[in-house]
Amino acid sequence: MTKDNHEAIDATIERECRWLYKEAKGQKEFLSKKLKNIGEISGGRVVNYGLKNKRNIKWKLKALHYGCYKSSYIGDVLRGALIYKTVKDCYKAKKVIAKRLKITKFDDYFKEPKASGYRALHLLIFLPNKSFAEIQLHTEGLYNAVKLPTTGNYRTRMRLKAKANILLHRMAEMEKKERVLFDKQWKLEGRG
Repeated sequence: MTKDNHEAIDATIERECRWLYKEAKGQKEFLSKKLKNIGEISGGRVVNYGLKNKRNIKWKLKALHYGCYKSSYIGDVLRGALIYKTVKDCYKAKKVIAKRLKITKFDDYFKEPKASGYRALHLLIFLPNKSFAEIQLHTEGLYNAVKLPTTGNYRTRMRLKAKANILLHRMAEMEKKERVLFDKQWKLEGRG
């Protein structure tokens, strides 16, 4: 991939980031009301709510463009979190949410924790403007653990992982080009 290609991808990422941010910002009040309502009904407390910072959105978009991301979209630009006393309460809250919002993806990190041990429920919901938001359901203790200074390592690890994936993708592209050259030479020497 040439420097021009990387610059074109960077320009695309910038445009996509602005668009995603604008769409998410337009749904902020809707999600705020829904989270408050869901918390009141299910006994949860809204603890975190808002827009992901633009730098993190750009990192995810870059990883997406370089094929380092499993998904074809970014659904957590707008997000919120509710905390509950128990894991069982989190599952009950998921049922309340399912009755009020369309859940398009569900990750159960209680049953399958992340490598770091992180546990929660993540629900990707479909919004009226046809964009997405993420709702996280935590127990109070696990939510407090997320805020500890050592969990800042998690964010750093994720950024490093994204950078490493981008570099691995670039290396694979270089190897493909080299392979064509070496195979061509191999055939010219009458060995192919």
